[in-house]
Amino acid sequence: MARFFAEQACERFTAAGDRVSLGRALNNLGGIDALLGDTAGALESIDAAIAVLTEAGQDGDAAQANSSRAQILLLCKDAAQAEPEARAAMAVLDGLATHAIESGTVRVTLGTALAALGRPDEAEAVLREAEDRFQALELPSHTARAVAARADVVADRGDCGAALGLYREALALVQDVRF
Repeated sequence: MARFFAEQACERFTAAGDRVSLGRALNNLGGIDALLGDTAGALESIDAAIAVLTEAGQDGDAAQANSSRAQILLLCKDAAQAEPEARAAMAVLDGLATHAIESGTVRVTLGTALAALGRPDEAEAVLREAEDRFQALELPSHTARAVAARADVVADRGDCGAALGLYREALALVQDVRF
């Protein structure tokens, strides 16, 4: 259903000549395709989004789509390609207050890629940056995601006790009821 409506949106934005909204809708369509397991279709939509948004002069939105591309490459187990994609997105997003959340999100993606590439120190540093950004924005669920990703890195190092503490911290961040 979501894919159907995203495709309809793309058709309508194309008919209306609204390139910016088309690019954003293509990025969303790519995310939907990825969730449905169609990573090839997802990359195709996101590549189209990057091209449309770049052509429209929307560097921040194009970088956000580039971040989406890095996330999908991670889903495809291609951390080596995800790293430069995430770094390129981060270079643009860091200077844009309008994309502060995505600036943190791309750090989680980069940290995950670095961990997969066997670079845990770099991964942990980048994930701490993501945590700091999300905490500054008062986004507990996003912070929890960064903390959990850091816990994965710590667990991969073999420090199960420290990882458990981080997983508990992430869980506490998303609790609905506090006593």
